[in-house]
Amino acid sequence: MAAILFWRQVRRYNNFMSDPKPTIDQRLDAIAESLQLLTADVHELQILTRENTANIASLTADVASLTRITSDVVDIVKTHEHRLNRIQGLT
Repeated sequence: MAAILFWRQVRRYNNFMSDPKPTIDQRLDAIAESLQLLTADVHELQILTRENTANIASLTADVASLTRITSDVVDIVKTHEHRLNRIQGLT
């Protein structure tokens, strides 16, 4: 959506610049269209930011869970290693 609006603005700007001397109405129209496009871009960025924030929160929870699981596995490995060392008479 933003790309379409961007290229529409580029085309409008190019048309505006090709006129030898744009009128006040043409200038106001160009400003109004630029403002609409900017507003649409800001709105889209707000939506994307909310989505990214939710994704980051989910990833943070997943990393915390993996950290706990990894810690549990390390504890199990240490326990088994200690037991094997005891069985082999190394401690």
